[in-house]
Amino acid sequence: MRPLVDRLPVTELLKQLVDAIDHHAILASAASSRAGIRLAEVFLARLQHHPLWQEIDQAEERHHEVPYARFAANCRLDTGYIDLLYYTADGWQIVDFKTDSLRSLDERAEAVERYRPQMRRYAQAALDLLREPARVRLCFLDDDGQISLQEM
Repeated sequence: MRPLVDRLPVTELLKQLVDAIDHHAILASAASSRAGIRLAEVFLARLQHHPLWQEIDQAEERHHEVPYARFAANCRLDTGYIDLLYYTADGWQIVDFKTDSLRSLDERAEAVERYRPQMRRYAQAALDLLREPARVRLCFLDDDGQISLQEM
């Protein structure tokens, strides 16, 4: 059995969500930052009521913002950070959290296709690091006011 590591307190997850919102929306002013915090709180509340939260909480091992660097097939350096990598009885899991505001099935499909190359890179980086495949999912925090998961 793998050791339990890195139990992320709710406040740290909230901070990560705020950072993601600030990064994606380029929130600069104090008012915008307060709005970003309120939005992150909404996203966090949604996530806490979703089955994914329990799955993550019960993971045997959990790592956040996992850095990677690898040479891609085109001999270019590929670097990045995997939002969440964790281990369950079903194996390694990757979840990438997205704050896109999706309002239709078409918007979701477009977002999935936009992020597909990124998720392929994460899957390959995890395989390189772990020597075993990982299940890769996108977690949209605002899919028409709900949480949705997209298997990649």
